[in-house]
Amino acid sequence: MESPVTALSSLYGHVLSDVTAYVEVWSSNRRENYSKTFSQQLVNLGAKVSKTFNKHITHVVFKDGHQGTWDKAVKAGVKLVSVLWVERCREAAAHVDESEFPAINTNDGLPQIVKKKHKCMQPKDFVEKTPENDRRMQRKFDKMSKELKVQKAGVDDPVLLFDQYGTLMYSPKAVAADRCNAMEKRIKEMKNKRENLSPTASQISQTFDFPQLKPSLGYSPSALGSSPLDAKSKYPACDSLSKILNEQRNKCNDNEELKKKEKTRKISGSFVMTSMCSERQNTVIQVVKTFGGFVFSDHVCETTTHVIAGSPRRTLNIILGIARGCWIISYDWVLWSLECGHWISEEPYELSDHFPAAPIIIYGDLPKKENILYISNHQCTVDWIVADMLAVQQNALGHVRYVLKDGLKFLPLYGFYFSQHGGLYVKRSSKFNEKKMRNKLASQIKANTKMYLVIFPEGTRYNPNIPKVIADSQAFAKKEGLPVLKHVLTPRVKATHVAIDVMQDYLDAVYDVTVAYEGTIGNGGQRKEAPSMTEFLCKECPKIHILLERISVKDIPKEQTFMRRWLHERFEVKDKVLTEFYDSTDPAKKNTFPGVGHNAKLDLKRTLPSFLLLTGVTAGMLCTETGRKVYLNAWIYGTLIGIMWVSIKA
Repeated sequence: MESPVTALSSLYGHVLSDVTAYVEVWSSNRRENYSKTFSQQLVNLGAKVSKTFNKHITHVVFKDGHQGTWDKAVKAGVKLVSVLWVERCREAAAHVDESEFPAINTNDGLPQIVKKKHKCMQPKDFVEKTPENDRRMQRKFDKMSKELKVQKAGVDDPVLLFDQYGTLMYSPKAVAADRCNAMEKRIKEMKNKRENLSPTASQISQTFDFPQLKPSLGYSPSALGSSPLDAKSKYPACDSLSKILNEQRNKCNDNEELKKKEKTRKISGSFVMTSMCSERQNTVIQVVKTFGGFVFSDHVCETTTHVIAGSPRRTLNIILGIARGCWIISYDWVLWSLECGHWISEEPYELSDHFPAAPIIIYGDLPKKENILYISNHQCTVDWIVADMLAVQQNALGHVRYVLKDGLKFLPLYGFYFSQHGGLYVKRSSKFNEKKMRNKLASQIKANTKMYLVIFPEGTRYNPNIPKVIADSQAFAKKEGLPVLKHVLTPRVKATHVAIDVMQDYLDAVYDVTVAYEGTIGNGGQRKEAPSMTEFLCKECPKIHILLERISVKDIPKEQTFMRRWLHERFEVKDKVLTEFYDSTDPAKKNTFPGVGHNAKLDLKRTLPSFLLLTGVTAGMLCTETGRKVYLNAWIYGTLIGIMWVSIKA
């Protein structure tokens, strides 16, 4: 799989091919160096980046850098630009005029004493050594703990031994003292080796001060007092060592908890990034590490305060962020915060006007509302949504009717809905019922129904993952003596002929539509499957290009034989346009259609209320047991009744 950096280089590799840059980008306090991030962005745009300032340099990307670099650039007449110039070149995919983004030197004109000096203070991750995260220390503690247990077990025996006459025979006091002296000596050696036990060595050495007691026959238990019988005072050195080790371990745990509490106390919000490439994500992460105050999350949740969008696309995180009242802001907010050295106000960078679910580019003029027949190439289920989007642009969404294959009438609930809304279910090839379709269209005309009839003449989807369908279509074209098509299937004429023949005096025009999706070409140059409905609704969908041509009904042949030839010629034009779109070696022609394209804008206010209403009703039903039963029964029994109704009417 091609890496993101390689893909970016191939996409923008020609933008700054004439630039040799030297990058010096620091934070406002001259403590964090961000040069590496912007150097990588320049490389992806095709520029050459030099690690030293030399005579080949044409541009210097400068922000709070060294005064010497600024002086060299001014003396050499090199173009000094800010980091915003790099970002604008990337957005425009072109070499932007440098005069619009001049660099600023905050040290310019100041005396040498006042000028700020650079010292990289980017923090490195430091983890304090504790038995929990350091194996070496853990092994030493474990070994010492085992020895202490053994020594304590030995002390459980009586300290003094007496014979049957009450005479003292043996005292292990001296033996215990020898053991403790050996332990003290070992700990001192460990201290000299600097193995993190130095704080306890001096304390332990103070506890090993034993009086020189010698066994004697006159020594009795009463003379020793209660200390020989006290379990805690039998071996004071061992108990003291164990106590100190436990105190040190508890202290480490307390320090970690304090650090966690302090870090949590500083956090004031949560970021979610969407529609953003890996380079921009890395920039945001570095800025957050520098300024602090925020954490990151993969999706919008209860703690989310900001949704940062690399581009204004209507992703699921954008919708959820709007619903939760989060800040929806552009990536420029992060760049300008970096420029100012602190988090700035979000309001000037709030995205609130336009959020397309996918960038839609239309080539051709879209007329006003009229009765039309819509014919298009068919690649995926999103093609139905494309037809709806064009109808919305004309305020004709309620006029859309579909010509569907007969099997779709069994879709739960939707099969019944399409039938009641004027949809036509047809069977392919020899099973096609022409009379039934004519009668249904005639009834629509008689009722003076507004018509936006959508037909996909190919009859099925063009899917590169199903080569048999493509091969059968090409074989049929060869058999009929028609040109073989590469990026579309051979169109079938029956349904199109019936629709035009019945409604020739009712229709205003025929819309010949060609749809292409960016990002559907693999590394080997082969077509990939177009995005599914799930990918379109839940993920970031690529750009959709729509080429629209309005054809007058008078210019279409009426005889089926001639209309068949005319329809195939229209699909030959589609095939040539799509071949240029997908396979062209010219970057100016690839991923674009002939003519001038314009973005189809759809205000979020027109679609968000219906989305929230549907989501609210559905969620409300699913939250209660009674609602779930109603919801499930509606799908089951509604589907069965709908299928019976459609079958009876048929």
